[in-house]
Parts: sequence; structure tokens; C-alpha cells
Amino acid sequence: VQAILALARSRTGASRALIAWCDEDEPWTYVASRDGDDMAMQRLDPATLPDLLPAPLADSVFLFDRARGRLLVREPGGRHFRRRFGNALPSALADRFGLDSGLAIGVSADGMRGVLVLTGINGMAGDDLVIGEAIGEAVTVVFNRHTALDNVTREAASRARLAMARDIHDSVLQLLAGTAFRLEAVRRLLPPASAAITPVADLQEELV
Repeated sequence: VQAILALARSRTGASRALIAWCDEDEPWTYVASRDGDDMAMQRLDPATLPDLLPAPLADSVFLFDRARGRLLVREPGGRHFRRRFGNALPSALADRFGLDSGLAIGVSADGMRGVLVLTGINGMAGDDLVIGEAIGEAVTVVFNRHTALDNVTREAASRARLAMARDIHDSVLQLLAGTAFRLEAVRRLLPPASAAITPVADLQEELV
């Protein structure tokens, strides 16, 4: 995450970078921000930030100015247009972190979705959208790698647990078989009229 924020700031000249994202497998929303040399990380209840971006802009790159209610959106075909769209960033996100104007990049990957916001960019213009699109692609690659690594880790852990369960199962079977053989030896040593023969035989049956 630190690398993502550092890359985004260096490419845009932003004074501050913030990324908020959620993972489908975890009940949390994560927020990381870098302002100068200060790095902060938060884990929030999803109810705190129910929506990171409205659906029409979930995968978009746009410049925003909340005070003016203006957006400059980069369309998939590379066409720019200005449109009054109200406040694109959800108030819960923008108000909590003081995001009044800047560049927003919707990001999504396998099992993850989020938004990267850059503020304090001098002379924001349409060219920043092209840069933002490239940054968004880089973030998606990082997220996908993270997801792939997480999946590999989980699979390895699952295999290890399965192998351990098999070892325990085999060990228990060996123990029970050994006990049954010992009981058989004990039964043969008992006198034919011994009252212990029946309980020993019953115990052998239960073990087998």
C-alpha cells in the first residue's frame, strides 16, 4: 500500500494520497493515507463507509470539485466531458478525510474494490486523467497479485491442515490396531474360565 501511494504522489505531484478498499472475504473497509512523510492506516466497520464510489463511477477516473459540484470524467474511449454530477465521492468518505477536490481513481480486482484519491495537485487538468488511468491499472495489478498470493497462501495452509489431519488419523488407527493386538495377547493369557475374557473381547470389538 505504501508503494502504491508513493507511486501515485510521484506521478501526479499530489501533496496527499489516500486509498480506501474492501475485500469481499473480510468484513472491514481499509483506509491508508500518506500526507508528506506521515503514513496512516485505519480499519473501519463497513457501516462507516458503506459506499466507496457510486456505481456509475466505480471503475472511472475523474477530477472532482465538491464545492462546485463538477466532475471531469475520462470515458473508456478516451473522451473527456464536463458534467455537473453533484458530489461524486460519498459524503461519508469525503467529509471524514477532508477530500474537497482532486483526482479520484476507481480500482477493482479479484475480490477487491476501492478508490484512490489524490489531493493537492497543482493546476489540475485533463492530462491528469490519463496519468490517473495508468495509475489505476498499476493498482489493479498490485491488488491482483495480492489476491493471488493470498489464495496460494490459503491453499498451502489448507493442504498443510489436510496432511496433518491424515497423519493424526493414521496415527490413531495405528494406536487402535496396536491396542487391539495387545488385548488379544492378554485374552489368550487369561484362564478359559476367567470373568475378564468377555469384557476384553468386547473392548477388542469396539476397537476394530
